[in-house]
Amino acid sequence: MSLQEFAKDAEPVYVKKLLGKILGFNIDFYKDDFILRRLRARALIRGKKSLYDYLKLVAKDVTERKKLLEALAIHVSEFFRDPYVWEAVKDEVFKPLIARKKRTSSEIKIWSAGCSKGEEPYTIAILLHEMLEASMTKISFKIYATDIDYKALEAAKRGLYPRQVLVNVPKHILLKYFIKISDNLYAVKPFLKSYIVFKQHDLTKDPPIPNVDVVFLRNVMIYLTKPAQIRILRNIYLALSKNGYLVLGASEVLPGELSKLFTIKNIRARIYVKEA
Repeated sequence: MSLQEFAKDAEPVYVKKLLGKILGFNIDFYKDDFILRRLRARALIRGKKSLYDYLKLVAKDVTERKKLLEALAIHVSEFFRDPYVWEAVKDEVFKPLIARKKRTSSEIKIWSAGCSKGEEPYTIAILLHEMLEASMTKISFKIYATDIDYKALEAAKRGLYPRQVLVNVPKHILLKYFIKISDNLYAVKPFLKSYIVFKQHDLTKDPPIPNVDVVFLRNVMIYLTKPAQIRILRNIYLALSKNGYLVLGASEVLPGELSKLFTIKNIRARIYVKEA
């Protein structure tokens, strides 16, 4: 069943408003195509051949509403995803940031926005801990990891991960920062968890985390409408400290309307520096 056949004669604006009322959750900021693809995927699983039939099911089935909400959340991640991005972060963000913080002896504050099940903030914590330890630098750091999905945050707090999301983690790092539970399950060690504060947060409506040195916003914006992207990025600009860094990663592009707010630091990894 093609997307066109599934959503025949459907008006996306109407569908999103109706679905928002059913779910009690504002989905206006999601791109139309993203919403319809997720609806079609759930409809196929439930054996519904049209958007209309599936929406009737969602309206009366509490379990399916929960399943759909989970489907609308974005949880595709792994540790050290896109290794070249992390190399760029290490050399072009963390090295100069650590040097700057040495002079002021102040804490490093990082915001992992849309953190999903925790792979990104734990990766950040590992990288920073390794760098500070290697340089024998006694600077504290705190990572604020946020997501709209409460269930994903609970999974992140537990810190249990299958081996397949750890494929980019070197063996010595795995031994140092994880406890092996079984051949296919690893647990984040408690000391690493202590650097991270997990918090439920909606980027489209909640105030940003203030005075942060770095914001990671990877694989989130591509699913949102352009007005939502611009609104979120303006808030992040305000949240960043002077000369703060924005890491979008390879999948995202900074809207042209905001080019005067940020200077490009690394074009391939989409790393930007806040303009004064």
